[in-house]
Amino acid sequence: MFLTLSQAVNATYSKCHVKRRQLDEICSKKALEYITLKLQKWEKTAYETATSYAKPEECIILDIETAGLRKTDAIWAIGIAYHQKGMKIEQLVADNPLEERLILDGFAEWCSKRPTLITFNGSFDISRLKYRMNSHAIKMPEIKNIEIYTCQWSRIAKEIGMRRATLQTFENLLFPEAKRENDLPGKEIPKAWKRYTQLKNPSIREEEILKLVRAVEHNAYDLVTQTALYLTILEKGR
Repeated sequence: MFLTLSQAVNATYSKCHVKRRQLDEICSKKALEYITLKLQKWEKTAYETATSYAKPEECIILDIETAGLRKTDAIWAIGIAYHQKGMKIEQLVADNPLEERLILDGFAEWCSKRPTLITFNGSFDISRLKYRMNSHAIKMPEIKNIEIYTCQWSRIAKEIGMRRATLQTFENLLFPEAKRENDLPGKEIPKAWKRYTQLKNPSIREEEILKLVRAVEHNAYDLVTQTALYLTILEKGR
């Protein structure tokens, strides 16, 4: 019997495989303190005059992992961060391409409850989700997308003299002491997924599973950074 990705990341199964995590399981002490302080202000609507404001109970912070850059490439993980007595993270994970529909159904259910999506590069994430959901005849709920990069972050980055306005450059600026542990670089993720789903040799397959476990960590780190970045933008009144 092959080890599966969901088993490797200790995901539980309901309608799909889900890994549930608390914020303090992922981020550094400084990042946790930073986000917690700003969450308290968000709860008290201190940021509601900001143009990017969304009610905490109505939004999810979103990041996806795909098998490649083509529209036809499957989505194999959907990461969601949401505020409910503090920030929580859920990662919907597919064990194989056939389970893509299950995680897309799970995503649609989330959107029906929280219709505002906060993304870093939503032009990629949302268009890919819509295409893949359409290919499975899943209706995309009515949503509002707040795209951090195109709306605000690129301008803020220029104001403070940053040459590259990526998530990780922001992360390094804000939390220079924090180092990602067991993280797989984004460019290596599609290859690891394809090898995991295509290879039959148990030992080689297990090597790719270990890489995908690191990819799941990469997704979680990105969600933490997106959360910090969004709260920073709110504080600036953007």
